[in-house]
Amino acid sequence: MEDVQTAIAKVMSRRGKPKTLDDAIKRLLLCAEFPSYFKDDTISALFVCICRWEDHPTAQQLALLQNRMDLIAHIMSGRLRELH
Repeated sequence: MEDVQTAIAKVMSRRGKPKTLDDAIKRLLLCAEFPSYFKDDTISALFVCICRWEDHPTAQQLALLQNRMDLIAHIMSGRLRELH
């Protein structure tokens, strides 16, 4: 099972910039669920991508992160920093 999880993490890490905010949030959630399988730069790149996205996250998108309020707080504070 370890090999399968490692393979999934490698594929996810090489996918490049997400095309939609939904994809970015889902990828960040996967990284947050299994942080030991992802390099810090993968997680940071997704976080920065979400913060810089021009669209605002919808309640439905944020609902995916409802059990990860720490991520929501970081995303929103990152967006505030981008505005200044």
